[in-house]
Amino acid sequence: MGKLWHIAKFESPKTTIEKLTVFLHDTEVAGIMEEDKEDTTLLTAYYDPDRFDLIELKKIFDQFLILPENSKVRASYETAELDDWTESWKQWFSPFEIVPGITISPTWEDEAVPSENKIIIDPKMAFGTGLHPTTKLCASEIHRLSRRGERRSLIDVGTGSGILAMVAGKLAFSPISAVENDPVAAEIASENFSLNGMPEIKVLADISMVKKRYDVVVANILLSTLTELRDELLNILAPRGSIVLSGITHDQADDILKIFSETLSLRRHDKMGEWSSMTFTTEESE
Repeated sequence: MGKLWHIAKFESPKTTIEKLTVFLHDTEVAGIMEEDKEDTTLLTAYYDPDRFDLIELKKIFDQFLILPENSKVRASYETAELDDWTESWKQWFSPFEIVPGITISPTWEDEAVPSENKIIIDPKMAFGTGLHPTTKLCASEIHRLSRRGERRSLIDVGTGSGILAMVAGKLAFSPISAVENDPVAAEIASENFSLNGMPEIKVLADISMVKKRYDVVVANILLSTLTELRDELLNILAPRGSIVLSGITHDQADDILKIFSETLSLRRHDKMGEWSSMTFTTEESE
C-alpha cells in the first residue's frame, strides 16, 4: 500500500508562479512538482496528513488566493494514496551538470554509481534535486569559492536533500556540516551522504547545535527564516569568511541587504529567473 497525502494543485499564470512557489515553501510543504503548460504552470504540492489538516491547509492557501493580484490562480484539493512517487519523478528527472565537472544523477539511471564527478541521489519527496534555480545559484557560488586554492570549511543550513553539501565535498571543502530541522529531510540527506561516500557529513537538527565557525556558510532558505536566523548565521561565520544566501526573489534582495550589510559587505548578487543569491563577506575578506 502507498502513503496518504493531502494534494493541492494550483494552476497559475507564469507571472505569479515564483511568488506562489515561495508561499508554498513557507508552508512546510513536503514536496512540489512543477509542470509547464502553454500559458500557465501547474504546481502540485504534497502535505503529510500526520502533520496537516486539509481544512486548515485551505485556510492557509486562502491567505494567498484572496489577494487581488492572485485572482487568476485556480486551486483544487484532494487526499489520495500514492504508491508510485518514484515512477512519476522518473519521467522528468534525468542526469544534469549542476556545476562544471559535477553531475547529479538519480539512483535509477544506468551506471548510477558515485564517482569523483558524479553525485547520486534518491529524490523521494522534493527536498531538493538540484533543479531549482536557487540550488543552482548556490552551487555555482560554492564552485567559485572553491577556486581560491585553499582548503576551506563549509556548513549548509537548511540542507534538504544534501546536494549543496555534497557539491562542496566534491570540490574539496573540509570539514563539511549540515543543518536540517525537518526530520524526514534530515534522514534523506544522511542517506544521500552515505550513498555518495560522505558519511562524515553530519546533519544537525538545529543551528544552535553548531559549536564551531566555518569559512563558508550557505543558507538556501526563505526570507523569513534568513531574517530569523541572522544572528545565528553570523555567529557561525569564521573571520575572513563568506556567507551565501538564497531562497529569495529579486524583490526581497533589498531586505537581505539591509539585514546583513550592517556587519558584512556584499560581494556578489547573482540572478536566475526571478531568483537571487547574495554573497557577503566580513570586512577583512578579500
